[in-house]
Amino acid sequence: MGLPPNPLKAVFPIVSVYQGPEPTYDFLGTGFYIDSDGLFLTAKHVCQVPENEYSAVMLGLPGSEPVSYQISHIKYSENLDIALGQVEGVEDIQPLKIASENAPVNYDVVTAEFSGTCTQRIEGGRIAVFFHPYFRKGNVVCFYPSTFPESVPTSCQELSFPALKGASGAPVIVEQTGLVIGMIVGNIQRELLPSQIEGFTNGEKYTEEVKYVLPSAKAISWEHLAEFVKLSTK
Repeated sequence: MGLPPNPLKAVFPIVSVYQGPEPTYDFLGTGFYIDSDGLFLTAKHVCQVPENEYSAVMLGLPGSEPVSYQISHIKYSENLDIALGQVEGVEDIQPLKIASENAPVNYDVVTAEFSGTCTQRIEGGRIAVFFHPYFRKGNVVCFYPSTFPESVPTSCQELSFPALKGASGAPVIVEQTGLVIGMIVGNIQRELLPSQIEGFTNGEKYTEEVKYVLPSAKAISWEHLAEFVKLSTK
């Protein structure tokens, strides 16, 4: 088993819907299907915009109109950044399967997310949302227990690529097997070696230290995803 033939039938952007004279949409993050009936996972903070409806947007072939489907039955983990929801009416879903063990750190992992999404004013003065999927490839740098911002020790992964805005909720997929070993929830920052800059002021020499940080994506590990799905679907 490898990657699904069409990842955009497994991974989708999530939007909030503001009802008015004309509905408007705000892009929130990414979700991914785990069964053919429309059950999906995403990050909890993606679906916590108050008093709004949520929709899953399915993308078709280039040039075709995206179609939105209402999200319902959202359940949130009490302690972790995980949410489970349902999308009804979507056909030809290619769900992803959650792993049952970690993959070696030297295995390639990929993710699909929608950080390239943008808004643009179109004819008639309306604001349209244009969804641009991005596919990133790298590897797991390390597995580690996280205690912040989580309130309980949480098995997490640091990835070799950053999580850009909109990547929250995206799956971390082992390229070789197609299994989901994690879900992106944010970034962690690793401090790089500082640069020493020397200069002169009024003839006196001074040294300034400039610090740099490297963002790396943080993912919640597969065991928490599998456990939450099991508890939520009893």
